[in-house]
Amino acid sequence: MMKACTSSIRFITLFALVAPHGAQAHGFVKKIGILGSESFNGPKPGATGANKSPIRGITDQSPIKDLQSKDLVCGIGATPGSVVASAKPGDTLIYSWGNDVAENGNWIHDTGPMITYFAQVPTGQTADKFTGEGAKWFKTDEVGKKNNKWVQASLTSGATFKTKIPETLANGDYLVRHEIVALHNAESKGGVEFYPSCFQLRIKNSNAGNATITATPTLSFPGAYTANDPGLLVNVFAQAPDGSEYQFPAGPIAEVTAPGATGSSPNVLISQSASLVTETNSITAPSSTISGTIASTTSISTAAAVTTSLVETTLVSATSTPVPTSTADLRAVRLANGRTAQALNVRFQTTTISDKCAPREPGCISGQFAVCTEAGTWSLQDACFAGTSCFAIPLKNIEGTQVGCFPESVVEQAIIDSGVGRGTETVTTPVTVTASTSGILLAPSTSSTSITSIVQTTATVTVGSNTASLAPTRVTTNTIISSASSLSSTLPTTVSETNTGGSPAIVVGVGQKAARRMLRWERRGAY
Repeated sequence: MMKACTSSIRFITLFALVAPHGAQAHGFVKKIGILGSESFNGPKPGATGANKSPIRGITDQSPIKDLQSKDLVCGIGATPGSVVASAKPGDTLIYSWGNDVAENGNWIHDTGPMITYFAQVPTGQTADKFTGEGAKWFKTDEVGKKNNKWVQASLTSGATFKTKIPETLANGDYLVRHEIVALHNAESKGGVEFYPSCFQLRIKNSNAGNATITATPTLSFPGAYTANDPGLLVNVFAQAPDGSEYQFPAGPIAEVTAPGATGSSPNVLISQSASLVTETNSITAPSSTISGTIASTTSISTAAAVTTSLVETTLVSATSTPVPTSTADLRAVRLANGRTAQALNVRFQTTTISDKCAPREPGCISGQFAVCTEAGTWSLQDACFAGTSCFAIPLKNIEGTQVGCFPESVVEQAIIDSGVGRGTETVTTPVTVTASTSGILLAPSTSSTSITSIVQTTATVTVGSNTASLAPTRVTTNTIISSASSLSSTLPTTVSETNTGGSPAIVVGVGQKAARRMLRWERRGAY
């Protein structure tokens, strides 16, 4: 996904992705709400069975790169749902983007615009039957950067995207085509990625009645985009940081009119969703406490470009590891991801706003998502939404973890499902967990320029009135340093050992509530 740059160094924006090339770690629209009215969940990519949603289902959440593909209309293998949502002119649509690599995962890219188009369904057809092919699409909004950051980047921390339905629409059925255009590889022809999604909408209560609208200009999909479009073949990292040099593709926002319609045309409101509730709960499990004595450690790295099997960004020249295909490999990946997420969550329990950090490192402070500034200080981002808090969560099918806002129960179950806390697990106390270039953290297993250090940790575990001492656990850390900056990344990779002390392995650092299922000692063998 991220293309390595060997001739020049480009600094990616705040929430940039660090993920293996070719991993199916992209995204889809998981929910659409109508402000003050209903909300609708969309089917997961590849879901089978009836789609009882106005959000069209897709077979794959991967990007579309073929500008002549029919998939560019509504997504890969898009099929209609059986529901048509109802709204009125001027209502606000609220989009929630996600990915299906991690359970309830957030969107992961951070570079490029978000664009919305409408198309009036031809007379005699309904939105749940109209394919969208041959439709006359018109652009109703386009959003790029806000405060020197792509608005798209806000989705990585769980934010939603709001766009206003034009006030001048007439009654009738429409398809709403909302898409993310990812530009992190767009400096090369064919590198731009499209993620379109279609929403079936019925407009009611318009002053224009059932008139036919007039929109100027209109577009066709495919056909609206060209390979040499300056908004699609572009190195945005070389442009002004405020986004003023970027040229949106597919022309201007349309003028939309209908006889008798009132309101501005199209009067678009675009904003990052407001925070609802500030979560200040710590993520400490009260039923268990960990104390440890940690031996000294030394880590040495050379200031050279790093080649690693897992990390690939625009900052370093890198190769990647394919997505595991065997069951055994996938189990190992999930277990490693679970350990890393657990270690990060333990660290986040004691992280404070005054702590030093590595530039652009993501983290959690008192349940709120934070990112380290270039000056090495924490900066709190928008508060998590109601019912969620900031955690690290293990990915399911590729190596890595994601830091962001999730429901506590989802994180808890994801760590359990990864295999952490089962029969071959040991209790580990993380020593150093620092630095990544984004809201996605990956734990590299090998690096050609890193020197491995071994940390001995003696842990005492107290659960209720029972106290048990466990044997020292080895934690291997790998450090990578880019020659272009002082950015370093050190994440623990716990060496698997069998717990022979007869005491349960404990999953710690996942929320407030004591969870019996997190204290299980399972002897059923490999997960």
